[in-house]
Amino acid sequence: MISGNQRLYRKKCSPFATILLLATMLSLLSGCGFQLRGTGQTTLLLESVHLSAIDESGALARELTASLNQSGVELAGNGNAQVSIRLDRERFTRRPVSTTGQINVAEYELTLEVGFEVLKRNGDVLIPPTRLRTERIYTFDSSSLVGSNEEETLLNEEMRRDVISQLLQRINARVKAEQTPQPVG
Repeated sequence: MISGNQRLYRKKCSPFATILLLATMLSLLSGCGFQLRGTGQTTLLLESVHLSAIDESGALARELTASLNQSGVELAGNGNAQVSIRLDRERFTRRPVSTTGQINVAEYELTLEVGFEVLKRNGDVLIPPTRLRTERIYTFDSSSLVGSNEEETLLNEEMRRDVISQLLQRINARVKAEQTPQPVG
């Protein structure tokens, strides 16, 4: 026999109520600053950039160029650009961090490190030589070498995007600080 309370719980919600509930949940999530990973787009305060890199055809320089283009920043010659970004060579390292009972590697730590500096158009230093570093740990499956290698490749790409995001956020913060009027007195 079904009681009155059980009938209430089995009643279906109207389509309007379902849509209203979903809209409310989405607005609460967006209101708290939630965003899917990798979907945040930093609005850059730069109009033009000159990029020089030790490895100009390297993946980091290519991805930074693409990110600048996507943000609407013009790539210009050295004397014509608002800022000049100088990138060092990216350095990846991989080291084992845990092993299995059979003394096989179970997890690796990946590290990406890159140095950079940013100069203003007149040659003054905007950001002095700085090193950015990001790390990831992944589980290594010796029975699936292809899968583990693909995971490592994806993590390397993610780490590059992370370093580029850090770099652009730092530049934005410095440009914003330079544009903010300083109090007199």
